[in-house]
Amino acid sequence: MDKAMQYYTSNFGIGPFHLEEHKVPAKLRGKDVSYRVKLALASLGGVVLELLQVLEGESLHLEVLKKRGEGVTFIGFEVDDLEAWIARFEKQGFGVLMRGSLKNAEWENRVNNVEFAHMDTAKTGGLMFEIFQARPAR
Repeated sequence: MDKAMQYYTSNFGIGPFHLEEHKVPAKLRGKDVSYRVKLALASLGGVVLELLQVLEGESLHLEVLKKRGEGVTFIGFEVDDLEAWIARFEKQGFGVLMRGSLKNAEWENRVNNVEFAHMDTAKTGGLMFEIFQARPAR
């Protein structure tokens, strides 16, 4: 991850990166899993670059890494109603591959609880879509 951050900073001026670690409870293809992840987040105007490193546990991210190697695996979209968006994707034939939540995720002076779903959209366009809903942590 350090090498990737250095690459993006030195070549494209991206940064600074905000670092976080989270233990993430999730469902992977309907199976309960848990993993610990390190995130490096950098703002690019209205877009966020998220570098992700799984430190332990089982996750969709590790499956993709083993199958394809390092690289871009998904594009994330913030939505205002996660359940409605999941239903919208499912009506189009795209199921949920992994679903989970992050507690107390810090970003741009806000602390949020984030629920997310990785949709099985790779067969259309080559990338998975992540949809997520952030709510202020109480």
